[in-house]
Amino acid sequence: MPTLPIFALPNKKILLAAVASGASLVLVGAFLYFGNTEAFAKGIGGTLPQSSGDKVYLAAPAAAAIPLEGKVAMREMHIANNGLMLLRGATVLSNSRGTLRVGMTWGAADFTWMVQTDSGTEFLTSKGVKQTREDIRVGDVVTITGHLIGNSTEPTIDATFVRE
Repeated sequence: MPTLPIFALPNKKILLAAVASGASLVLVGAFLYFGNTEAFAKGIGGTLPQSSGDKVYLAAPAAAAIPLEGKVAMREMHIANNGLMLLRGATVLSNSRGTLRVGMTWGAADFTWMVQTDSGTEFLTSKGVKQTREDIRVGDVVTITGHLIGNSTEPTIDATFVRE
């Protein structure tokens, strides 16, 4: 009676398909691992070293340690279709007789706005403490909410809130 081998070699086609599948899985796994390393590192609060020639790029913790003097305020400009306005990061250019003049710069574009204030306008510090119109100084960076006034020769906002 013939004996059966314990291990028989599989068909060559099956062996080739198995090797190709295994290699594909390894390559896909490596691609996913190395492709998501940056996102994974950011997700857990870590960083990846970055360099390019003679330049050094700071990681997030090192960049956060830089003094605030060089930081640029976040700038936003929103006009809703009902005229509601939001300006964030506008610099005060002048403050006189109930009217502020504020400006923003994006690249080569300069935007200047007239901001009308009255007794209903609330002036707040960055901490939410009330202040007055006289506390707003030229050079202050402010956030303004209000309504766009459409009958002016230049963009004008009837301010509801002015916040440093």
